Amino acid sequence: MVIIDPNKNNYIYGAGKYANNFYWLMSKLNKAELIKGFVVTKKDNKNTSNVYELSDIELDTDNTSFYLAVSDKYRKEICENLYSRGWTNDNVIFIDNKYLMGTEDAIREICNEIPIDNNRILFNSFDGEGYGCNCKYIAEYIRIHMPKMKMGWCIKNIDDNSLPNEITPIQVNTKEFYYEKYTAGTIVSNTTFDNFVNKREGQIYICSWHGMGPSKKVGLDAKNVEDYDALRTRLNKIFGVVDIAVAGSDFCDKVYRESHLYRGEILHVGYPRNDIFFADNILEIKNKVKRKYHISENQKIVLYAPTFRHYLIHGDPEIMTSVYDLDAERVISALKESFSFEYVFMYRMHNIISNSKSIKNKYRNYIDATDYPDMQELLVAADVLISDWSSCMWDFSLQGKPIFQFYNDLEKTENDVGFYVSPELYPYPKGHNTNELCEAIENFDEKIYKKRVEKWLSEYGSYDIGEAAKKVAELIYNSKE
Repeated sequence: MVIIDPNKNNYIYGAGKYANNFYWLMSKLNKAELIKGFVVTKKDNKNTSNVYELSDIELDTDNTSFYLAVSDKYRKEICENLYSRGWTNDNVIFIDNKYLMGTEDAIREICNEIPIDNNRILFNSFDGEGYGCNCKYIAEYIRIHMPKMKMGWCIKNIDDNSLPNEITPIQVNTKEFYYEKYTAGTIVSNTTFDNFVNKREGQIYICSWHGMGPSKKVGLDAKNVEDYDALRTRLNKIFGVVDIAVAGSDFCDKVYRESHLYRGEILHVGYPRNDIFFADNILEIKNKVKRKYHISENQKIVLYAPTFRHYLIHGDPEIMTSVYDLDAERVISALKESFSFEYVFMYRMHNIISNSKSIKNKYRNYIDATDYPDMQELLVAADVLISDWSSCMWDFSLQGKPIFQFYNDLEKTENDVGFYVSPELYPYPKGHNTNELCEAIENFDEKIYKKRVEKWLSEYGSYDIGEAAKKVAELIYNSKE
């Protein structure tokens, strides 16, 4: 740790990235006031008022220190210049490169000297993808009901403007991000914890996860695990630091324990993102989505939201198109025939395949909602969902609205990752091609459908009643007392 003598005139030698990194670190330790300014060999017009030229510094070898915050290639030249002006080795302090670079190790080291802020929460949703999923709904409850809590949100794009004003954007893998993750009292993440395995004693880590119905196998259960022992080691590491996991169902609880090797506390409250289906402002949300996509009030929405296939991530575009080969116009016609409403076709592709040109070209005449920031709001707005084995079907089921399955590659996915329950046994009407799907739509029986879905949710133990975000927020708040 760098020690700054409060009884001396302290200067940072340098005015670039390294100098700024070092000054930032010192400011976090509340030592910035001990630094009188920055020194450079030759000052230019761009330098600010607290930057001094070396020739302007009064020679006082007993009471002055220069902290060299420059790259290695300039150190020798700077030292020679200092010595030629009468300064000595005792006036020059060389700083470890980890402090100059603002590395995570350096920031963690200084954070160990800083008390954890138990009133601050850092949220991580899909490692910086934006304001969404379970994390969003926990944050929204806290923002409204616990306004004194301070919140930071991990983002990849510093220009992301999706966050409410009360939440501070924290760009991932920056010094600000490392500082937040080692000083926030609570961290809430909906993904695995590779970024958060080095937690400090006293921090609370909450795993909200991001969707789990009895569909594709995950973790140690997946068939495509190449190195079982390595995965066990990794899961033990990343879930070993989790203090509380949020479960949406009995099935979710089981997967945490068996597939992810989690041994900590599980909060059986449902998924915070699913609270939206029990909210009082559902009509307002529906209208918000319709205004966004210029859909009239009397039109219904059919949302096509398939998941990605592991075997297609780097696959042939033609094969990808054949997998998502839905005839949208015929589906619209079948829905109108069966339900007597006008429908618009909206699609949302999984973010992993969202940039596929072949898929975008196939559905170019329909509404692309792939970039809409909140999937749950789309599920509220949609009147019918078409999917395959995506976990969004579990969420949508809570509303009791019609779901239809469409897939033509069951065997390939079964052989790739496998299923906990075969999609053939799901309670939703299905088709393996457009003809079969349209036939299922035309023969839809609402009474039979609702009984099957209610049995499905009961069998796998849904916890959702609309209070998950509240329960998680209260747990965080009460842990600070």
